Amino acid sequence: MKNETYPYIKILFLVILLNSVFSIYFITLFLVGIVFNIFIDVLKKEYYYILFLTIFVFFCIETIQGISAFSLTIIAFFIYYIVIPQIKHIFSSNLIFRFLLVFVFYFIFFIYILFISHYDFSISYIFIINMLIDSFIVGFLI
Repeated sequence: MKNETYPYIKILFLVILLNSVFSIYFITLFLVGIVFNIFIDVLKKEYYYILFLTIFVFFCIETIQGISAFSLTIIAFFIYYIVIPQIKHIFSSNLIFRFLLVFVFYFIFFIYILFISHYDFSISYIFIINMLIDSFIVGFLI
């Protein structure tokens, strides 16, 4: 295992732990955008064993939240293979591009949640809070 993959593994296990605790007490879908960014990095660098762990983290989040299995993985693959090639040439800054990817991921996931459940203002609030938290982490820590 390469030394540069250890931070990915630590972050993914931390996300599983935080989502299992925060789904009970605080806020749902915590750090899903960070897992999506790791998913993109892992696909670019071809670390397929970490990709399997990333898909497992998506599956754990879906199971904890009661969302259908592998929906986050399908959305992530859709964004990686369809959306990213369309918008990659527009932005020269990697940071702005990552912000946009987090926004697009949350937007498509929000549309998916609206299709499988009825609209509630709290759903919009949860998505906005999670997008802001993930954007802050992407912007300042990654």
